[in-house]
Amino acid sequence: MDFEDPSGSGYVPWYRKPKDLQPYVLSKLLTSDKQHLQCTACFPWTADSLDILWGGHAAQDPQLVAQWKDVAKNWTGAIAVGAEGRLLVFPKLATAKPSIAVTIAASKEQANTRVDHVTWAINTNRPLEPLIVFTVSTVILIFDVSSQTLVGKLRGHGGPITSLSVHPTLPHLFATTSRDFTTRLYDLALYPVQAPNNPHWLPRTEPSLAGPAHGLHMCEPEGEGIGQCVAVMVGGRSGGHKGAVLCAVSPSVYKLWSTPY
Repeated sequence: MDFEDPSGSGYVPWYRKPKDLQPYVLSKLLTSDKQHLQCTACFPWTADSLDILWGGHAAQDPQLVAQWKDVAKNWTGAIAVGAEGRLLVFPKLATAKPSIAVTIAASKEQANTRVDHVTWAINTNRPLEPLIVFTVSTVILIFDVSSQTLVGKLRGHGGPITSLSVHPTLPHLFATTSRDFTTRLYDLALYPVQAPNNPHWLPRTEPSLAGPAHGLHMCEPEGEGIGQCVAVMVGGRSGGHKGAVLCAVSPSVYKLWSTPY
Protein backbone atom coordinates (compact mmCIF):
# COMPACT_ATOMS: atom_id res chain seq x y z
CA MET A 1 0.00 0.00 0.00
CA ASP A 2 1.34 3.42 -0.91
CA PHE A 3 1.14 6.29 1.54
CA GLU A 4 0.77 9.74 0.12
CA ASP A 5 1.00 13.06 1.91
CA PRO A 6 -2.34 14.86 1.39
CA SER A 7 -0.69 18.24 1.99
CA GLY A 8 1.75 17.71 -0.85
CA SER A 9 4.83 18.46 1.30
CA GLY A 10 6.29 15.01 0.80
CA TYR A 11 6.45 14.29 4.54
CA VAL A 12 4.57 11.26 5.82
CA PRO A 13 4.55 10.62 9.60
CA TRP A 14 6.03 7.32 10.75
CA TYR A 15 2.71 5.97 12.06
CA ARG A 16 1.25 6.11 8.54
CA LYS A 17 4.11 3.99 7.15
CA PRO A 18 3.92 0.72 9.15
CA LYS A 19 6.91 -0.80 7.38
CA ASP A 20 9.24 1.94 8.66
CA LEU A 21 11.04 1.69 11.98
CA GLN A 22 9.34 3.42 14.91
CA PRO A 23 11.14 6.54 16.31
CA TYR A 24 11.64 5.04 19.77
CA VAL A 25 13.33 2.10 21.46
CA LEU A 26 11.23 -0.44 23.36
CA SER A 27 12.96 -0.86 26.72
CA LYS A 28 10.49 -3.12 28.52
CA LEU A 29 7.18 -4.84 27.91
CA LEU A 30 4.74 -4.73 30.81
CA THR A 31 2.11 -7.42 31.18
CA SER A 32 -0.63 -8.08 33.71
CA ASP A 33 -1.46 -11.78 33.83
CA LYS A 34 -2.58 -11.52 30.20
CA GLN A 35 -5.37 -9.12 31.15
CA HIS A 36 -6.55 -6.43 28.81
CA LEU A 37 -5.30 -3.10 30.11
CA GLN A 38 -7.83 -0.29 29.65
CA CYS A 39 -6.02 2.94 30.57
CA THR A 40 -2.76 4.32 31.94
CA ALA A 41 -1.54 7.43 33.74
CA CYS A 42 2.06 8.31 34.59
CA PHE A 43 2.91 10.18 37.79
CA PRO A 44 2.77 13.74 36.38
CA TRP A 45 4.86 15.80 38.80
CA THR A 46 8.55 16.41 39.45
CA ALA A 47 10.61 17.72 42.37
CA ASP A 48 10.02 21.28 41.10
CA SER A 49 6.26 21.00 40.58
CA LEU A 50 5.42 22.90 43.77
CA ASP A 51 6.61 26.04 41.98
CA ILE A 52 3.48 25.93 39.81
CA LEU A 53 0.96 23.92 41.82
CA TRP A 54 -1.59 26.02 43.73
CA GLY A 55 -0.07 29.21 42.34
CA GLY A 56 3.33 28.44 43.89
CA HIS A 57 2.11 29.09 47.43
CA ALA A 58 3.14 25.62 48.63
CA ALA A 59 6.73 26.31 47.47
CA GLN A 60 7.03 29.01 50.13
CA ASP A 61 7.22 26.35 52.85
CA PRO A 62 10.84 25.04 52.94
CA GLN A 63 9.93 21.98 55.00
CA LEU A 64 7.13 21.02 52.61
CA VAL A 65 9.44 21.52 49.63
CA ALA A 66 12.06 19.18 51.14
CA GLN A 67 9.45 16.52 51.89
CA TRP A 68 7.91 16.88 48.44
CA LYS A 69 11.27 16.17 46.80
CA ASP A 70 11.25 12.77 48.53
CA VAL A 71 7.71 12.12 47.32
CA ALA A 72 8.68 12.98 43.74
CA LYS A 73 11.77 10.78 43.98
CA ASN A 74 9.67 7.83 45.13
CA TRP A 75 6.92 8.12 42.52
CA THR A 76 8.40 9.78 39.42
CA GLY A 77 8.01 7.31 36.58
CA ALA A 78 5.33 5.25 38.29
CA ILE A 79 2.42 4.21 36.09
CA ALA A 80 -1.16 3.63 37.23
CA VAL A 81 -2.98 1.14 35.02
CA GLY A 82 -6.67 0.27 34.83
CA ALA A 83 -7.58 -3.31 33.97
CA GLU A 84 -10.54 -5.65 34.22
CA GLY A 85 -11.41 -5.74 37.91
CA ARG A 86 -8.11 -4.27 39.06
CA LEU A 87 -6.10 -1.10 39.49
CA LEU A 88 -2.36 -1.69 39.08
CA VAL A 89 0.57 0.56 39.93
CA PHE A 90 3.88 -0.21 38.29
CA PRO A 91 6.93 1.21 40.11
CA LYS A 92 9.19 3.91 38.74
CA LEU A 93 11.70 1.45 37.29
CA ALA A 94 8.88 -0.21 35.31
CA THR A 95 9.58 -3.75 36.43
CA ALA A 96 7.41 -6.40 34.86
CA LYS A 97 5.28 -6.89 37.97
CA PRO A 98 3.07 -4.21 39.57
CA SER A 99 4.08 -3.01 43.04
CA ILE A 100 0.43 -2.36 43.98
CA ALA A 101 -2.68 -4.24 42.88
CA VAL A 102 -6.18 -3.25 43.97
CA THR A 103 -8.97 -5.73 43.27
CA ILE A 104 -12.47 -4.38 42.63
CA ALA A 105 -15.06 -6.91 43.72
CA ALA A 106 -18.34 -7.21 41.86
CA SER A 107 -21.55 -6.43 43.75
CA LYS A 108 -25.28 -6.28 43.10
CA GLU A 109 -25.09 -2.57 42.33
CA GLN A 110 -21.77 -2.80 40.44
CA ALA A 111 -21.56 -5.87 38.22
CA ASN A 112 -19.07 -4.25 35.83
CA THR A 113 -15.65 -3.97 37.49
CA ARG A 114 -13.56 -2.70 34.58
CA VAL A 115 -11.42 0.34 35.40
CA ASP A 116 -12.06 2.65 32.45
CA HIS A 117 -10.25 5.89 33.42
CA VAL A 118 -7.39 6.74 35.77
CA THR A 119 -5.47 9.87 36.80
CA TRP A 120 -3.21 11.13 39.61
CA ALA A 121 -4.34 13.83 42.05
CA ILE A 122 -3.40 15.49 45.35
CA ASN A 123 -5.58 16.46 48.30
CA THR A 124 -4.55 19.88 49.62
CA ASN A 125 -5.18 18.61 53.16
CA ARG A 126 -2.50 15.93 52.69
CA PRO A 127 -0.19 17.16 49.90
CA LEU A 128 2.54 14.59 50.57
CA GLU A 129 0.26 11.60 49.93
CA PRO A 130 -0.44 11.27 46.17
CA LEU A 131 -3.80 9.87 45.15
CA ILE A 132 -5.03 7.88 42.19
CA VAL A 133 -8.55 8.66 41.04
CA PHE A 134 -10.16 6.01 38.84
CA THR A 135 -13.61 5.15 37.58
CA VAL A 136 -15.62 1.94 37.39
CA SER A 137 -18.76 2.42 35.29
CA THR A 138 -20.64 5.24 37.11
CA VAL A 139 -18.55 5.20 40.31
CA ILE A 140 -15.43 7.23 41.20
CA LEU A 141 -12.86 5.60 43.49
CA ILE A 142 -9.94 7.37 45.21
CA PHE A 143 -6.83 5.42 46.21
CA ASP A 144 -4.01 6.59 48.50
CA VAL A 145 -0.77 5.08 47.16
CA SER A 146 1.16 5.76 50.38
CA SER A 147 -1.18 3.86 52.70
CA GLN A 148 -2.41 1.61 49.86
CA THR A 149 -6.03 2.11 50.89
CA LEU A 150 -9.21 3.33 49.25
CA VAL A 151 -9.99 6.71 50.80
CA GLY A 152 -13.03 7.70 48.76
CA LYS A 153 -15.99 6.31 46.83
CA LEU A 154 -18.29 8.76 45.03
CA ARG A 155 -21.58 8.14 43.27
CA GLY A 156 -23.65 10.60 41.28
CA HIS A 157 -23.46 9.99 37.55
CA GLY A 158 -26.58 8.49 36.03
CA GLY A 159 -24.67 6.84 33.17
CA PRO A 160 -21.21 5.40 32.43
CA ILE A 161 -18.34 7.83 32.95
CA THR A 162 -16.65 8.64 29.64
CA SER A 163 -13.60 10.66 30.70
CA LEU A 164 -11.63 11.81 33.74
CA SER A 165 -9.20 14.73 33.94
CA VAL A 166 -7.38 16.52 36.76
CA HIS A 167 -6.71 20.26 36.88
CA PRO A 168 -3.14 20.97 35.64
CA THR A 169 -2.17 23.31 38.50
CA LEU A 170 -4.83 22.66 41.17
CA PRO A 171 -4.53 18.87 41.43
CA HIS A 172 -7.22 18.55 44.12
CA LEU A 173 -9.80 19.38 41.42
CA PHE A 174 -10.91 16.96 38.75
CA ALA A 175 -13.70 16.61 36.21
CA THR A 176 -15.69 13.67 34.90
CA THR A 177 -17.97 13.43 31.89
CA SER A 178 -20.72 10.90 31.34
CA ARG A 179 -23.38 9.51 29.06
CA ASP A 180 -25.91 11.05 31.47
CA PHE A 181 -25.38 14.37 29.58
CA THR A 182 -23.33 15.96 32.40
CA THR A 183 -19.84 17.11 33.30
CA ARG A 184 -19.20 17.05 37.05
CA LEU A 185 -16.46 18.91 38.91
CA TYR A 186 -15.03 17.51 42.15
CA ASP A 187 -12.92 18.84 45.03
CA LEU A 188 -10.82 16.31 46.96
CA ALA A 189 -10.38 18.71 49.89
CA LEU A 190 -14.11 18.42 50.69
CA TYR A 191 -16.30 15.57 51.89
CA PRO A 192 -19.29 13.93 50.18
CA VAL A 193 -22.67 15.59 50.64
CA GLN A 194 -25.34 13.48 52.25
CA ALA A 195 -28.39 15.31 50.84
CA PRO A 196 -29.08 16.83 47.38
CA ASN A 197 -28.80 20.54 46.68
CA ASN A 198 -30.77 20.85 43.45
CA PRO A 199 -32.56 23.81 41.82
CA HIS A 200 -36.34 23.83 41.47
CA TRP A 201 -38.26 23.33 38.24
CA LEU A 202 -41.08 25.75 37.63
CA PRO A 203 -43.88 25.89 38.56
CA ARG A 204 -42.68 24.01 41.66
CA THR A 205 -40.84 25.89 44.40
CA GLU A 206 -39.13 23.04 46.23
CA PRO A 207 -35.75 21.58 45.12
CA SER A 208 -36.02 18.96 42.39
CA LEU A 209 -35.42 15.32 43.27
CA ALA A 210 -35.04 14.22 39.65
CA GLY A 211 -31.53 12.87 40.22
CA PRO A 212 -28.48 12.17 38.02
CA ALA A 213 -30.50 11.10 35.00
CA HIS A 214 -31.52 14.76 34.61
CA GLY A 215 -28.09 16.18 35.43
CA LEU A 216 -28.82 16.80 39.12
CA HIS A 217 -27.49 15.55 42.46
CA MET A 218 -28.68 12.14 43.55
CA CYS A 219 -31.23 11.87 46.35
CA GLU A 220 -29.04 9.43 48.32
CA PRO A 221 -25.72 10.21 50.04
CA GLU A 222 -23.01 11.04 47.53
CA GLY A 223 -20.48 8.61 48.90
CA GLU A 224 -17.87 7.91 51.57
CA GLY A 225 -14.39 9.17 52.43
CA ILE A 226 -13.12 12.28 50.64
CA GLY A 227 -14.27 14.20 47.57
CA GLN A 228 -17.33 16.24 46.76
CA CYS A 229 -19.11 17.23 43.55
CA VAL A 230 -19.03 21.03 43.64
CA ALA A 231 -20.54 21.80 40.22
CA VAL A 232 -22.67 20.03 37.63
CA MET A 233 -22.79 21.19 34.03
CA VAL A 234 -26.22 19.79 33.39
CA GLY A 235 -28.08 18.25 30.51
CA GLY A 236 -31.44 16.89 29.50
CA ARG A 237 -34.47 18.66 30.91
CA SER A 238 -32.28 20.84 33.12
CA GLY A 239 -30.70 22.41 30.02
CA GLY A 240 -27.15 22.43 28.69
CA HIS A 241 -25.89 19.21 27.08
CA LYS A 242 -28.33 17.44 24.79
CA GLY A 243 -26.37 14.22 24.50
CA ALA A 244 -23.58 12.15 26.01
CA VAL A 245 -20.49 14.17 27.02
CA LEU A 246 -17.41 12.30 25.88
CA CYS A 247 -14.43 14.35 27.06
CA ALA A 248 -13.37 17.31 29.21
CA VAL A 249 -9.76 18.34 28.70
CA SER A 250 -9.71 22.14 28.67
CA PRO A 251 -8.52 24.00 31.80
CA SER A 252 -11.30 26.49 31.09
CA VAL A 253 -13.74 23.91 32.47
CA TYR A 254 -12.42 24.64 35.95
CA LYS A 255 -12.87 28.42 35.73
CA LEU A 256 -16.53 28.04 36.67
CA TRP A 257 -15.62 28.29 40.31
CA SER A 258 -11.95 29.29 40.42
CA THR A 259 -10.70 30.33 43.85
CA PRO A 260 -7.28 31.89 44.59
CA TYR A 261 -4.90 29.49 46.36
